[in-house]
Amino acid sequence: MKDLINEQENLLVCLELLRQKRFRFREALIIEADIASKFKLEKTLESLEKEEKEINQQLYRIEKSIEDFNLKQDLEVLSKDEVLVNDVVFEIIGFDLGHGETAISRTTSNSSSEPQKLDILNGKTSILTTISLDPQRGILIGDDAYCHRESQNLEVFFKSPYLYDKKTSEALKLFVYKCLKLLKESNKITDNKNTYFYFGCPSGWTPEDRKAYKQILEQAGVRNIVIIPESRAAFLEAKESGILNKPDGTLFDSALIIDIGSSTTDFTIVKNYRERPLDFGYVVLGSGLIDVAILDKAIENQGDEKNDFIEIFEKHSEIKAKCLLKCRHVKEKYFAKINDLDWFEIPCSESEKIRSKKYFDIDIYKSDMDAILSTRIPELDNLSWPEYFHKSLVLCKESLNGQDPELILLTGGGSRMKFTQSICQEVFPGSIFRVGLEPHLVVSKGLAIAGRTDIRVKTFRQEVEELIASEKLVNVIQGEFPELYRSIAETLFENCKEISIGCSKRWVKGEFKTLSDMEIGMTSEINLLVEEEGESIFVKNTMLWINELIPKIDLLTSDICDKYDIPRKSMTVFISPSSVDLDGSDFRDVVKPGGSVTSAAGNVVGWATGIASGGTVLIAAALLTAGIAGILFNIIIWIIYPIAVLTGAIVGGISGVSLKGAADKKIKNAYIPLWLRGSLLSEDRMGEAMEEKRGEIEKKLVSALKDEFISRNQKDEIVTSVRESLNERADEACILIR
Repeated sequence: MKDLINEQENLLVCLELLRQKRFRFREALIIEADIASKFKLEKTLESLEKEEKEINQQLYRIEKSIEDFNLKQDLEVLSKDEVLVNDVVFEIIGFDLGHGETAISRTTSNSSSEPQKLDILNGKTSILTTISLDPQRGILIGDDAYCHRESQNLEVFFKSPYLYDKKTSEALKLFVYKCLKLLKESNKITDNKNTYFYFGCPSGWTPEDRKAYKQILEQAGVRNIVIIPESRAAFLEAKESGILNKPDGTLFDSALIIDIGSSTTDFTIVKNYRERPLDFGYVVLGSGLIDVAILDKAIENQGDEKNDFIEIFEKHSEIKAKCLLKCRHVKEKYFAKINDLDWFEIPCSESEKIRSKKYFDIDIYKSDMDAILSTRIPELDNLSWPEYFHKSLVLCKESLNGQDPELILLTGGGSRMKFTQSICQEVFPGSIFRVGLEPHLVVSKGLAIAGRTDIRVKTFRQEVEELIASEKLVNVIQGEFPELYRSIAETLFENCKEISIGCSKRWVKGEFKTLSDMEIGMTSEINLLVEEEGESIFVKNTMLWINELIPKIDLLTSDICDKYDIPRKSMTVFISPSSVDLDGSDFRDVVKPGGSVTSAAGNVVGWATGIASGGTVLIAAALLTAGIAGILFNIIIWIIYPIAVLTGAIVGGISGVSLKGAADKKIKNAYIPLWLRGSLLSEDRMGEAMEEKRGEIEKKLVSALKDEFISRNQKDEIVTSVRESLNERADEACILIR
């Protein structure tokens, strides 16, 4: 995996340098006046564009390998040895444990509906990620923890990559434990061996972070855990909801999904239904930083009591935590307004009771929020929140190499902040802009969709693999081979028949002095045919046969496609000539002129005389062992020997020679007068004679082709190619499963 990432980085560097070079050549082309120089520049640009295309193709292959690797890691929870029974229904829980809020959704492996959002506590589908402990009431979470006045250990905003910190890990463990307990007690989840929990994490988390997170979750009592990037969950939810679609229902060619959470912001580019996180490291650009800034502003606004509150917060972390949550509420209320000018004269307010008759008041006017959003934040390289967000978007734009996405999708709780939308439109002015619906539920639903998709993909792949390995597939393909042999035999026969008739007409006209001369000419033409068109004959007939075979294979995959609700054509195999290794080199120089006919044919004279006597066709054993070469060789014999026999029986000076003896060199070299030739070998006679023998010869050709295909493992090659194509199509179809 590391090597793939390094190779990807190297290619991206090469691509960027290449584009810079191309840009310079384009500038030179614009100002160049000399025609010859302009032509040279244009040729160079063509070469650079070709090179750029090749690098992009390499990048695509590497990105697909990385995606496949990541998908494999995500599915490690599904044991390789475990056989998924098709009628088993799996429960999938999408658990979005957020820094500020938590949401949980549920679906099943056989469901095609939108995941169900679960009421976790007090009828709410999204609760505060808070926890406190009470000696009597036990673990309190969400609003129960926040509202518990006697709490001395309130923890908020505790999800972070610092998972080895005891305080963080304990808070996470207890919070998850309580959530599961509430859901099981209310029968909202079953949590059995067929239940899988999908948790999200920021894209910037390392494999070590994920491992530590999984250990904490296991300690909380969760089993069958899969941890995937929240960016993938956001993408899957957006894809399923249709928000990534154009008005005609097709997917935008490219989209940038920006998920603004409480602790991080993830950027994901989507192309052709595949998502790729844009990795800038662990981006701490969370909207929770604005909560902290509001708290700092509220402390400043306390006047004479400022120092008192600072002292209280230092001594009582739980009080500070509650006030920070109030600041979060203020932020949400403030940005819920369509026009922030509404806060110009009237403040957005909340108040937290600290103790009897002492309150921490939070009053944020528009001027206060403007100041907050201009405050430089140490965690953001001393940039303000909007400045850092703008910087991150510029980095996204640069990483896309000038190819701005068609669609910008803002999601996550922070997407409600209107200024983020304005900055997006500023950096990507040509992109269509959309804000996700129910942003606080996007990730949990996406996690549930991811689980359902992964399990369905696994069962889909299992069914396809069973089909690929089945005798049913082999039998369908093997059953069609006789038709392939027949079509190739017919084509070879027609080509050789045409050459034979053409040469006989030339012999009748006197272009060939003797039968030996005609044999040499015919042999040369057949050799030329084999050399120039032998491969194309095989490729053309094989590909036509494959086109007839494909619908029969489609019948085997149609039920699988229907079951997983994917288009049937998505599993249609594609087999190119190169994939079945049809090599034309074996068909060159297969016929030798001169004495080769007699030496190879042996007693073929017996069947050749059939034109005159109706004798039985006898093909020498060489036909069966020489394959295609033997077939072409004996087609020549089939044409030449009848003429030699007829000539030997009629022409004076050669009488008394037996039919078998007519095959010798003397007959072949005899001069037959022109005035006799037309009557001995007319075009009609040749055509009729060859048609009489068509069935027998094609049958022998089919038999020889069958042996040739077996000896060259061509049948196995084609079966293997069909299997490989089905496997590749299944990989591509996986992205359509939902």
